[in-house]
Amino acid sequence: MDFLPHATFRTEADLVASFVEVLESEHSPWGHVSLTIEWDYGAGYTDVLARTSDGRLVAFEGKLTDWKTAFYQAYRNTSFAPLAYVVMPHRGATTAARYSELFAKQGVGLCSVDGGRVTVVIPARPKDVLSPRRRDEALTFLEGRETSARYAIEGGRQPNLRPAPAHA
Repeated sequence: MDFLPHATFRTEADLVASFVEVLESEHSPWGHVSLTIEWDYGAGYTDVLARTSDGRLVAFEGKLTDWKTAFYQAYRNTSFAPLAYVVMPHRGATTAARYSELFAKQGVGLCSVDGGRVTVVIPARPKDVLSPRRRDEALTFLEGRETSARYAIEGGRQPNLRPAPAHA
């Protein structure tokens, strides 16, 4: 993807697709990741869920303009993901960054997507998760997995990628 200064996104899906494209590239701020979109964690869906090469679980919530909703969704994701970020276009991230104390206090990070570039504006602070079982399910699902988001984004599908429950 070529760098476009202050790119605009028509839909949240376009934003997430651009973000995923960077995550799948050598320009990802998190290095090589295994990822999925629309992860069903039981109380909702996380836009993008990634496992870094060193085993860290990172959740991302994308919004075009509504940083407050994205912030609360990202904070909820910390129930199972030790690292959570809000992902917004440059303009929205600039607005959200004015509330950096709130992000820092809750440990939620903020990313800006601008063209083919992702910038970590506010780093997430690792948190202890409330649901180790859900964290472990997500890590197991993503373990050793190559990226799986492209087919869902390009095909316009919203897959339910929640792992099947283990049977005793």
